[in-house]
Amino acid sequence: MGMTDILLIDDERSFAELVKMNLELTGKYRVFLASNGKDGISIAKDIKPNIILLDITMPGMDGFEVLEALKKTSEDGIYTGCDAHCQK
Repeated sequence: MGMTDILLIDDERSFAELVKMNLELTGKYRVFLASNGKDGISIAKDIKPNIILLDITMPGMDGFEVLEALKKTSEDGIYTGCDAHCQK
């Protein structure tokens, strides 16, 4: 079985780098980073990741706007999960 591609879209670079390092250390994941919604959408179209981890509170395009844009361009559909923060 091949590696799972993950796209992490988060404007907090140090957090994103830490998550990337820890996931890639397992040897099971290849992690791509985007620091804003626009870049995240572009990268998602290019690499078609298996998983997208998406920050909700970002300047410019927030996570909800990114999600809506991704849903419109996805050929395979987008399945969403949500943490307690976005359920408030």
